[in-house]
Amino acid sequence: MKTFPRGRAGSTLVLNVLIMTVFAMTAVIVYASARAQVHAVVHDARQAQAQAIAEAGLEDAMHGVYLNPLWRGGFTQKAFAGGYYTVTLSSADPPFIVSTGYSAPLLLTGRAVKTVSAQVEYAAGACPYAVMADKALVVEGSVDAYDITATLTPSATEFTTGANVRSNNSVSVTGEACPPPHIYGSVIAQGSIPAADCVADAVSLTTVTLPLMSFDCPTCEAVNDNLTGISPLSAYNAGAQALTVNAGQTVTLSTGTYFFKKITIDGILNVDTSSGTAAIYVKNNFFTGPNCQFNNLSKIPARVHFYSTNPGNVVKLNCVTPFHAYLEGSQAQFELAQELYGHFCADSVRISSNTTDGHGRVHYDLGGGGLIDHVRWTTGVNGSWSESYARQ
Repeated sequence: MKTFPRGRAGSTLVLNVLIMTVFAMTAVIVYASARAQVHAVVHDARQAQAQAIAEAGLEDAMHGVYLNPLWRGGFTQKAFAGGYYTVTLSSADPPFIVSTGYSAPLLLTGRAVKTVSAQVEYAAGACPYAVMADKALVVEGSVDAYDITATLTPSATEFTTGANVRSNNSVSVTGEACPPPHIYGSVIAQGSIPAADCVADAVSLTTVTLPLMSFDCPTCEAVNDNLTGISPLSAYNAGAQALTVNAGQTVTLSTGTYFFKKITIDGILNVDTSSGTAAIYVKNNFFTGPNCQFNNLSKIPARVHFYSTNPGNVVKLNCVTPFHAYLEGSQAQFELAQELYGHFCADSVRISSNTTDGHGRVHYDLGGGGLIDHVRWTTGVNGSWSESYARQ
């Protein structure tokens, strides 16, 4: 049998030990590197998840302000996507929102945390309230709300709160004594405000002016559907751009855009919105006769927009049937002496008690159907993710 010298055998053993050590160290390094990479990937994923959860909390809070501009409740550990978010709102008007998102927990290290923040701003746009006025808003009748997605013809028991009103001047309630409330919603005003027992929800003063959108259409005087959408056409005087509905007569407008310098309604004016919307622009004063009917046949308010375009116009509605429409005129004086499903947005508004059936009534359609959101992101806090981001 062949043998090796003792020294050579020892060298081989040492070499084997060194090789095994190198392999072991390499394995440890590879394992540690792989583990670090896995941990980094998981950590980054959890950071991204926390960011998304924080953004979801901000969206949730913005929606809360959209539904009720006075809402400041926030959320505490509201579950979302395996984690949760906590949101706080400042008491200011408009409010400042801070949303903190917490991811699903990481082994040993806990949850990743991200915070986003933004200030809510009321954007000038379509009327975001049941009733809004730039100047005085007087409620002699009542304002309430209904869910249009549930029914187009609510019964008396289905009217509810949520009909918020706002004025850049004052809001007053006159007529019958309170309670019961005349306004089934909240009230925000810069001037005087009604007593709390006249309002179902919160009553507050603000220093923030919410400008009204200009409801005008300079091209509509020349480009409109006056000659094609009126039946019978004999009710329309093209030279004067005047629509006259005599007592005992029924006139129908189809969907489209109309511009009138004068409207006289003593009979029945139907707006057929079964296939779309109708926009009706009126340049001068508009008064309805005491026995008139002004009907949106679909009963969906968002399908009829009635605009008063001239500064100082007076619009008085006193028909015997409810009107389903959005009444808008940033420079007009509106008086409602009948029942309206939809909303009001004008320079000044009076919901009158001088009616044939008791008092003027506004039923705000909570389901919307075309309203523009009146909250949006503006600037965030320095150092936050949203400082250069804005949602339009």
